[in-house]
Amino acid sequence: MMKTRHTFVRWSILIVLAVLALVGCSTATTTVDSRPVTSGVTSSSAPATNGLEHRTPAQIQQAAIDALRKANSFRIVGTIGTIDSSKPGPFDERIEGFSSDTTTIVDGGHLEFLLTNGTLYVKADRKGNQLMGMPSEVLDQVSDKWIASGAVTGTPTMVGYSVDTVIAWLRHDPAALMGTVERDTVNGKPVVMITTKYDDRLYVADTGTPYPVRIVTATTGPLDFSEFGTNFHITVPTDTISGIPG
Repeated sequence: MMKTRHTFVRWSILIVLAVLALVGCSTATTTVDSRPVTSGVTSSSAPATNGLEHRTPAQIQQAAIDALRKANSFRIVGTIGTIDSSKPGPFDERIEGFSSDTTTIVDGGHLEFLLTNGTLYVKADRKGNQLMGMPSEVLDQVSDKWIASGAVTGTPTMVGYSVDTVIAWLRHDPAALMGTVERDTVNGKPVVMITTKYDDRLYVADTGTPYPVRIVTATTGPLDFSEFGTNFHITVPTDTISGIPG
């Protein structure tokens, strides 16, 4: 007999919300290794900038948001912690419109969340299912299998990630933005950096399209953006369990 376990759905939602909260609610300092954009580069060989270094922090933030919205898809890779643990874990997410495919490790448990067509699907190993409150008697039956957690009836921010939720990370009230704009490099490419009063740091490309390149908060390592405008073909997984055995 198959039936829905509200406990499992609730815990899967809480874990996604926890990851979302990490990026949006930082209050302490995180250090990132960066170098001045002029280090080792002469003015004659430096690429032409897109002019962001002459903009205000609010204008830079908006330029990054506009670029993300136009791309409508991208990838975010880095490390995150958890609310209940200081242990960092790898984080890899592909986002396209209102769909996303997220893999992470939380306190040793491997988790994958796939949001598409308004439904959240979850796949976890044994440890990951234990973290989400899965009953012990069904762990062997559900581990490493996709489970449909149910339809998403509200905004995607409640259960997963979308282009809009990432834009919400990036959008700070102007009063929270510090007044300085710094020029750095990330992975050898020129960027401008703006900082919030919480010491969240947003790095935006200073050449070409002003895509966000990196975000750093107190609870994450660097989260790097790439693969803008890619068609990730995020589709409903096969062999999905629609309920929890028991």
